[in-house]
Amino acid sequence: MNKHQSSFSLTTSPANLLFTTALLSGILLTLSAHTWFSMWMGLELNLFGFIPLIMATSSNQEKEAACKYFLAQATPSAIFLVCLVLTPLLPMTSFFLSMAVLMKLGAAPCHQWFPSVMSSMGWPQSWALITIQKVGPFFILLQTTNNASTLLIFVAAASSIVGGIGGMNQTLLRPLIAYSSIGHMGWMMAAMLISNSTATLYFASYILIISTVILSAMLLKLTSIHMSASISKSPLLLFILITSFMNMGGLPPLFGFFIKATVMSSLISENLTFLLIPLIMGSVMNLYYYLKVVFVHTLETSPHFLILQPPLSTMQMTLPALFIISTVSAATLLTLF
Repeated sequence: MNKHQSSFSLTTSPANLLFTTALLSGILLTLSAHTWFSMWMGLELNLFGFIPLIMATSSNQEKEAACKYFLAQATPSAIFLVCLVLTPLLPMTSFFLSMAVLMKLGAAPCHQWFPSVMSSMGWPQSWALITIQKVGPFFILLQTTNNASTLLIFVAAASSIVGGIGGMNQTLLRPLIAYSSIGHMGWMMAAMLISNSTATLYFASYILIISTVILSAMLLKLTSIHMSASISKSPLLLFILITSFMNMGGLPPLFGFFIKATVMSSLISENLTFLLIPLIMGSVMNLYYYLKVVFVHTLETSPHFLILQPPLSTMQMTLPALFIISTVSAATLLTLF
């Protein structure tokens, strides 16, 4: 599995810097666009900037992931463009426009491509897929579903349940995190029913929390939920990984609990209590496979490794800093909103 452990040096070549610039430019164009066509152009620029980054190594699996990702993104892009042309003629185009954006996000019921693509990528590309690649479609969805509460309710419930059930039988870490992302998409859709600011708060908090999980998994060279030889040499990284997983699951008193509690309280105040049933069921299933990862890595780690801490490398020192920054930033976001 060494092909998946691609380092950050892959992104420092001139070609990859060009593609990264195109990716970020596409996001900025989408966020700053004043017309739907400009948003579509931003999404396409982002797509063609990300595909070469997926193929940063010569792995056949990453080439396969690039092909799958292109097909999964080109289809909703075509639907998006057709809807823009037919908007004056057909009243149902807003529904198909929203579905196209949901497919780009990988939300249920348009999620089938998401775990398959992520399982074939390296960790840096996986992080980009579940964080910055969602920024453009997420803010487009904020604009297209202001009056589509029925669609949001269905997608929120379906994403939460699918994310919970899909991750139950996963032993590989990347598809497990992919299904976790689908489950969190359900909470984001539920937050959209309340207000755009609440949804943005949850999205920003999710990016901060998941970034810590992925960086720790990458430094520990984890590819499955089972033990890695490097874990016993890095008990501090193991502690941060465990805490981050529990944070994603929403265990109190960690921040993930408070952000979900904020959404739950707002749903109750908006008389959407019935939506809490699938959201909580999905979260319980998510928490089950988060804790499965935690138990596997804690019970199989010898106690004396947790006491004898070797010196951390420069790269490993960034993870505690990211953990502290993400926690403080997320708490600050909650206070501001």
